[in-house]
Amino acid sequence: MAYGRLDIFFPDGSYKSFPLSAPHISLGRATENTIPISNPTIAPTHIRFVHSDGQTSVVDDASLGGTFVDGERIKNAHPHLLSGGEEILIGDLRLIYHFVDDSPTRPITVPEEVTQRIEVIAPDFIVDVVGPDQAVSPGAHIAAQLSIRNTGSARERYTIEVSGIPREWVRFDPMQVELAPGESDDVIINFKPTRRPESQPGRYRVVIITRARSTPDTALSCEVALEVLPFSGFGMMLEETRLGIGEPFKLYLHNQGSAPLTLALNARARSGKLRFSLPTQPIVLAAGQRMTVQGMAQARQMMLFGKTRQVPFDVLVQSRDASGFLATLRAYATIKPSLPVWVIPAALSALALIALVLTLLLGRAFSTPPPAPQIVSFATSGSRVTQGQSVTLTWEAADAETLALLVNGSVISEGIDPDAGSLEVDTSAFAGAVLLTLRASGVGGVDEASQALEIIAPLSITYFTVEPQQLIRYVVQTLTLNWSVSGAVSTSLSGLEGFSQSPLAQNYGASGTIQVAGIPLLPLELILSAQDNGGAQLQETFFIEVIDPRCAPAGRSLPLFGLPGGGGQVVATLTSGTSVTVDAQDASGGWLRVLLDGGGRVWGQRDLFVCDTSFDPSQLRKDITLPTLPSATPSIAIPPTTNPPTAPTLIAPTATGRFGG
Repeated sequence: MAYGRLDIFFPDGSYKSFPLSAPHISLGRATENTIPISNPTIAPTHIRFVHSDGQTSVVDDASLGGTFVDGERIKNAHPHLLSGGEEILIGDLRLIYHFVDDSPTRPITVPEEVTQRIEVIAPDFIVDVVGPDQAVSPGAHIAAQLSIRNTGSARERYTIEVSGIPREWVRFDPMQVELAPGESDDVIINFKPTRRPESQPGRYRVVIITRARSTPDTALSCEVALEVLPFSGFGMMLEETRLGIGEPFKLYLHNQGSAPLTLALNARARSGKLRFSLPTQPIVLAAGQRMTVQGMAQARQMMLFGKTRQVPFDVLVQSRDASGFLATLRAYATIKPSLPVWVIPAALSALALIALVLTLLLGRAFSTPPPAPQIVSFATSGSRVTQGQSVTLTWEAADAETLALLVNGSVISEGIDPDAGSLEVDTSAFAGAVLLTLRASGVGGVDEASQALEIIAPLSITYFTVEPQQLIRYVVQTLTLNWSVSGAVSTSLSGLEGFSQSPLAQNYGASGTIQVAGIPLLPLELILSAQDNGGAQLQETFFIEVIDPRCAPAGRSLPLFGLPGGGGQVVATLTSGTSVTVDAQDASGGWLRVLLDGGGRVWGQRDLFVCDTSFDPSQLRKDITLPTLPSATPSIAIPPTTNPPTAPTLIAPTATGRFGG
C-alpha cells in the first residue's frame, strides 16, 4: 500500500506522478534507481526516500548540486522529516511530496511552554484549545486540539465552526461531539493551507466557535494564531522555439508561489556563435503574477558562404531566493549564409569558359534553386479555451508540399493540405499550457511557426449534498452542506438567508463543508454557484422540503389554555385522534403552543401530548412573551382533522412515548 505520492515537474512544463510504497526509494539519472530520471542536472543517485514507523524522510545522497526542501538546503546524508506538501528542488527539477492519507486523527501532544492554550467557560460547558504550535507551509498541515467538557445536567451535542481563514483550509475530526453530563472529548482541527498563490503568507487570526445544539445562540469563541509560511515556484515557456537571426522571441514567466519572486534571465549557446539581448536587471514578480519578456539572438559573425545552420541555445531563468532554482528551455536559431554555397564553383566555371560559351554558362550559373517552404502566418482562434472545446488554427503557407501539427514537440497530425488554410483541433486530450507548432515541409527544406495555448479544465460539479433533506418548521436544526466543483477557482452559496441569521463567507474554494444552525419557516432553495479561471459559471439547485411538527393528545382529551402554565381559563379541548401543528414551547419547556385552524394560538401541557417521531419537541423555538388571550369559548371540542385520516393509538395521559413510533 502506498504511503505517499511524488509529483515531478520538468522544465518544459510537463510532470509525472509516482506512488511511494517501498520503504527505500532512490531517485537519480542512473537506470538502476527506483525512479530513474534522465536529466543531466541531477546526480546518478541524487536523493533517497526512507519510510519507517509511519514517517517519511528524504536524504541527500552526497550530491554536488544539493537538495532544497521549501527553499532551505538540507545536509548530505542526514534524513529530513517530511510532513506532506513540501517542495523539493534538485537540479532543474521541482518535486512535491504528498501523503496518501493526509488527515491524521491522533491527539497532539506539545510542550506547554511553546503552545498556544486557551480556555473559555460557559454556564453548561467548557472549551479548551491547544495549538497550533508552529508555522505551516502551504500544502502541509498542522493540527490544534479542541477539548469540550459538558458541565450541564443534560446530554448535549456540540458543533464546531472556524472563521478567519478559507473554509477549505480546515478539516475537523470529528465534526460533531455528543456528551453526557460530566463527559469530555477531543476534536482535532487540521489546518492545511492550499498550495496556490492565493494562500498569502502571514499570521492569521483564527476564531474557533463551539455551539451547543440546544442553545445555538450561545457560543464559546477561542482565537488562536495560524502562521502560514511562503512557498516559491515558477513556470516558463517560449512562444516559439525555432527563430531566425535578429528575430525577437517571447518568454512567458509565471510566479506560481505565494510571495514576491526575483528572477534573473540569461541565455547561452555552447558553440559560442550567438550573442543575446535580454533584460540585464533581475525581474520581480508578485505572487501569481504573469509576465512576457522579449529577447533576441544574433550571430557573432556573419557567414558569407556555406549551408543554413540550426544553432541550439538555452534560455536560463534562475530564482534569486535561497534555493537558487535554475530552469532552462532549448531553442534554435537559424543562421543563413549571405551567399549560397554554389556561387564559388559557378563563378570559377564562368570565368574559365567565359570566352567560349559566355551566355550559356551565365544562364546555368544563376539557375534558381528550389524555393524553401514558408509559413507566412499562423494563428489560433483564442489563447485560452476550455478542455474539450475545439480551437481553430488558420495559416497561410507558401512553397510547402505538406504540413504537420505538433503539440509540445510531439506530432499529432501529418499530411495536412497546405491549401486548406484552417484546421479544427479537439482539446479533450490536452490540459494546461501547450505549444502548438505548424511545420511546413517541401523540396527546399522545412519551416515552423508556433502559438501558445492555455487549456483550462471545464467546470463540473462532482457532488453537492445537503443533510438532512427534510426540515421541520419552527424547530432548531443544523444543516450540513458538502460540495466539490472540478475546475473552479471560487464557489458561493445562496438561499440560507431565510433559515439562519449567522453570517456566511461571500466566497469559498472549489470544495467545502459548512454547518449552519437555524429555524426553518419556509421551504429552502439552496443554490451552489461556481466560477472558473476564465470567467465561466455553473450553478446547481437543491430544494429542501419543510413540514409542520404535528402532535396529538396522549389521552382521550386535552385541555388548551390561553397562557402557558395553566394560566387563565380553558379556551378549547383537543379530542382524541386530532392531530394539530405546534409552533413553539414556553421558556420552561413544559408547555407547547398549538396553532388553531382559525388562526388563534393556545397552550397545552407537554406531558399530555404524543408527537410525531420526525422531531424533538424540546428543540422547538421558545416563546417567552405572554400571548394575548383569545376569546373565551370554554368546553368547545376540536373535531378530528382529516389529516391524518387514521387516529393514533390512545395511550395513558401520563405517557411520554411519541406519536408514530
